[in-house]
Amino acid sequence: MVQPANRELVSLETIIAQEIVPYVREIDGGGHVPHPFLQSLGRGGYFRGQGQWVTETMADGLLLVEKTANVCLTSAFMLWCHLAALIYLQNGQSMYLKRNVLPQLESGEVPGGTGLSNPLKFYAGLEKLRLRARRTQDGYIVSGCLPSVSNLADRSWFGAIAALEGEERQIFCMVSCAQEGLMLKARQHFAGLNGSATYSCYFHDVFIPDDWIVSEDAAQFVQYVRPVFILYQVPLALGLAGACLQSISRRTRTIEKFAGCFLEKIEAMKHQFHVLRDQAYRLSQNGTIHHHLSDVLRLRQDAVFLALEVANAEMIIRGGSSYVRESETYRRLREAHFLVHLTPTIKHLSQWLSR
Repeated sequence: MVQPANRELVSLETIIAQEIVPYVREIDGGGHVPHPFLQSLGRGGYFRGQGQWVTETMADGLLLVEKTANVCLTSAFMLWCHLAALIYLQNGQSMYLKRNVLPQLESGEVPGGTGLSNPLKFYAGLEKLRLRARRTQDGYIVSGCLPSVSNLADRSWFGAIAALEGEERQIFCMVSCAQEGLMLKARQHFAGLNGSATYSCYFHDVFIPDDWIVSEDAAQFVQYVRPVFILYQVPLALGLAGACLQSISRRTRTIEKFAGCFLEKIEAMKHQFHVLRDQAYRLSQNGTIHHHLSDVLRLRQDAVFLALEVANAEMIIRGGSSYVRESETYRRLREAHFLVHLTPTIKHLSQWLSR
């Protein structure tokens, strides 16, 4: 991973060991939100340039997410949210956001979120757009509700898309959590990932100034950036699958007691893991990634199915000791189920790819 020259080097492994490893169980249960992890990454310079589509930078982003997911999927998911926000700011039209908000996200001082779950389903023809906007002097007035936006805090910024009243187009904007008229309601009681700082966001005539507009043509902008932020989801599954495979490998005596067909299946999963990982990093080196959406979507689907398969295999090999709430194996199984429902969901992907 390329490191910025003008900083004191702090390895990613050290940051993970200090900011994630001692808190994994609390993060999963919601007792700890790993924003200090993102702040440490920002101080270490890991976010500088991550929104730019430079092949070397994209590969670095994938590795950041994969290594984090290998230890804690919640933290990796929040990292992905932050990277998505960086992508929006770096590639958007607003110089104000680039000058004033982007440095705060790159430093890790402020967490970034992405409110595009509903818009992605809207553009796939699966849902109606939940936010609406009307033009006013120097900006827009936005109303509606986003059911789930993650990685939020008092000073967070997140991306959102709203339909313009009386027009066919939509606007893409960044929203400050401190903006008047925006109400956040915490969401927990999930099967896992309760430390992901996820909120329902209620917009009550929220003013969005023109300076906060990422694109006046949201549909075109999403088409351009979508392959990148979906590619950044792939290492969520790869990191999780890799952790399960590592756990399985540490129990060779148990594995040897199984029938040959099961051993062959484990070897096949290991082989598929390396194939999918190679595909992900090859795509990250493609300077025209925005022309390869179908390849990214298929890779995303295959990686999630592999994570599910390997997480179940780990449950089988670990036996009854894994079937307790505090078990790392059981946590990884629940994390794999989260990936099924992360937008674009597996159902969403299957419809997309069957067209």
